[in-house]
Parts: sequence; C-alpha cells; structure tokens
Amino acid sequence: HTAMALSCGNTIVHKPAETSPLSALAVCKLAQEAGIPEGVLNVVPGYGETAGQALCRNPKVGKITFTGDTKTGVEIMKTTSENLVPVSMELGGKSPCIVFPDADMDVAVNITQMGTFANAGQVCCASTRIFVHDSVYDEFVEKTIAATKQRKIGDNLGAEVVDQGPQQNKEQFNKVLQFLERGQEQGADLLAGGHRLNDVGNFVETTVFGNVRDDMDIARYEIFGPSMQILRFDDDVKSGDIDSVVRRANDTRYGLAAGVVTNDTNIIAKCRKQLQAGSIWVNCWNAFFVQAPFGGVKHSGFGRIGGHYTIDEYTNTKVQTQMIL
Repeated sequence: HTAMALSCGNTIVHKPAETSPLSALAVCKLAQEAGIPEGVLNVVPGYGETAGQALCRNPKVGKITFTGDTKTGVEIMKTTSENLVPVSMELGGKSPCIVFPDADMDVAVNITQMGTFANAGQVCCASTRIFVHDSVYDEFVEKTIAATKQRKIGDNLGAEVVDQGPQQNKEQFNKVLQFLERGQEQGADLLAGGHRLNDVGNFVETTVFGNVRDDMDIARYEIFGPSMQILRFDDDVKSGDIDSVVRRANDTRYGLAAGVVTNDTNIIAKCRKQLQAGSIWVNCWNAFFVQAPFGGVKHSGFGRIGGHYTIDEYTNTKVQTQMIL
C-alpha cells in the first residue's frame, strides 16, 4: 500500500501495529538510503488508541487505508467520519475452498496446505474452511493428515529451514489455543495438532479438524492461526446442482477470497458468479499480481489495490472546464 500511494504522488504517515514496528522502521531507513526526500515517507509507531486515533482525527490527513481486523476497521471508520476522510479497508476473512469430486487430490491437498498454513495461518485470506465432497472426503483427509504431519515447525529466522514459525504475539497465541480447545469441545474431529508446541515461544501445532459443522466457532470466526477446518458436502455435482455448498460457503460475514478445485468449466463459471468474495481462485491460492485488484466485500472491507484501481484509491478526480476566448 505504501509503495502504491507513493507512486501516485502522496506523502505517507505509516503507523505499524504496536507489536511489529521494526520492519516498518527498516523500510523507512531503506527509503532514505534510496533518496526519497525527508518528510515523504514517515513512520509513527504507537498504540491504536493514541497514535492511531490521532492520525484518524487529524484534519490534515486526506486518506486513511487500513489493513487489520474488522473490529478495528469499524472503529477507524467511526473516527474518520468526523472529518469525512475517505477510507479503504482490507480486513478479516474466513475464506472457503471447495474441493469437487473431479479434483486431483494431490493438487487439492497442496493448495489447501499452502492456503491455510502459510505464515502460520496469519493471513487474512487464508483458506480456513475446506468444503470436500463426500465421495472424495476420506482420500482428501488421509492425504491432508499425512502432509500436515510432515510440516516442520520452528524459528523461521534460524539457520534451519522450517515450514511454520510462531504466532506473532502472545495474545494471538492464546487466542488460537482457545479456538482449538473450543473446536474439540464442540465436537469436531481433531485429526492433527491441536496444542501448543513446546513450552518456549508462541508455537502452535499445525492443526486439522474434520467433520466440522457450519455452526461451530472454528467455522464461524477468524482464528488467524494454523488451523484447517474440513467440512463435508453432498451436492449432486453430476447434475450441476451445487447451490447448497455455494450457499454454505457464502454463509459468513466475510468476503475476502474464495476458491474451487475442479476442472469442470460449468462449475467454475457458476462459482465465479455466485461466490461472494473479492478474489476467486481456481486450482490455486494466494495468486497475487500487481496488475490485478485485491480487496474484499462485506466485513472484509472495501476498496481495491492493484492495477489502475490503485490510481482511483490514492488520487482525487478533478475536472477542468475552460472556455476558449
């Protein structure tokens, strides 16, 4: 977002999350070394209720863009409304991925492993709800468990290559563990993981739940951790009737991303039209391109970044009318 806003000719005041300010400060230092003039890119670390609120209330700020959780996004909108400042939001998600019977199960497992567990599940568009057709459910689950147990967890800044690092902070770590406990209490099948790893650090086992119901908390709320929820569906796919699974996939307040694993062009066309999300990924996940817009619908936010949509977000349209004398 910062690079795109700069490219449109704006000056930036960036307030990073209070738990992760160092990377933003490092980028600011690199910008100085690259020759960006002082005052063009600024970093103000601090807490949301102080530094964040001050920025949102400052009448000199012409645009607010926020990436984070939906609750904070709502508070930012309330505050910025005092000055009628335009905002764009990239917020939470509970993204569905639908695995149809014709899918290559090895491909489906690879896609969902990456889509769910990348960055220890700390991705707003993570594929945390996996809908799998009854006819291939057992095969998908068996291969998912095997792949999950192969994942290596550890310090991703160390010398050894790992697949998954820690949760970003202690509060988030505890929140993830609470969701994992709740999933077991509400009757989901714990197929892998489900607990903290070791007694040092914020490491959580890579977790897979099976036979998850739509009304379970782990299927309703954003966990933001390494937890995959697998749900069954039994639509008569051969007849083209997929209305039920699409309705269930859309039964969430979020709408950042959604995906399907299939080679059936009719199913792809129907899902592309009916799934309520800003990005629809077919036989892939986390497919980002600078030329393509990215953003969400519903409680996942609004506004699009990427391609020419960026210009609309970070500039104001101005009309000049001139009479020739």
